[in-house]
Amino acid sequence: MRLLIGFAIAGLSFLASTSNIQANEWKEALSASKAPIPAAPFDSVNWRDDFPDALKEAERTGAPLLVTWRCIPCKQCAAFDKNVLEGSANLTPLLKQFVTVRLTDAAHLDERFFPYRTHQDLDLSWWAYMLSSKGRLYGVFGGKDHVSDATRISEEAFVNTLQRVLEHHYDPRRDQWGIDGPTPVSSRPPIRPAESTSFQEFAKTRPWVKKQECIHCHQVGDLLNFEKIENKTFRIEHLSQPWPLPENVGIEVDRDHGLRVIKVKKGSPAASI
Repeated sequence: MRLLIGFAIAGLSFLASTSNIQANEWKEALSASKAPIPAAPFDSVNWRDDFPDALKEAERTGAPLLVTWRCIPCKQCAAFDKNVLEGSANLTPLLKQFVTVRLTDAAHLDERFFPYRTHQDLDLSWWAYMLSSKGRLYGVFGGKDHVSDATRISEEAFVNTLQRVLEHHYDPRRDQWGIDGPTPVSSRPPIRPAESTSFQEFAKTRPWVKKQECIHCHQVGDLLNFEKIENKTFRIEHLSQPWPLPENVGIEVDRDHGLRVIKVKKGSPAASI
């Protein structure tokens, strides 16, 4: 799990690609929003299963998108997924502010909107993308470690993240910061795992993949490793180091707050910054 995934504020997933933003602008972007959040556009929470239709609805209403992905065969994150679907006193009012989508087949991961190669741990069995009403990426939420997902994510953390996303979405200064993901070109053909140039060869080594009702998230991760092996760019670090925990660099983060650093280990890389 990369440091910013799992407790992402809107736009922070693009920190590496937005180096032109000035320090004072980051301070402004991370400060309290200057825009009130309007009344919820929906009377109830409706979990849609058609992303293209949901995107059209978001463009029509101006509401942001919340797209959750769930690998149903995996037991981990099942309880968290259930809690999100059922809602709660704190979560449901926020969900009504979003065009909510729940997808359960990684075959529909479209790189135009969901940059899973760079922004997602494909060993997770639940994660959420927060997008603008035009499909621009605000952030990604999800996480687990060797113990469980509950040690890294919680309802309170999700509530805090959704609140930050809404504040960012309706902030009139958002466009000038330039920290959102690029606007996807919807007119271009989808870029999905099964349409990659190496999928057919990958499926030959795993013939059961084409017979399944869905493609599992970890199988998409296998496909990416297969591609690297085929083009001779694979390194063992691609397996062992892609999603380091904050503790690996000496930072302990408040799980429920999502952004607050509560401890920095002496002598760590983080302590030298």
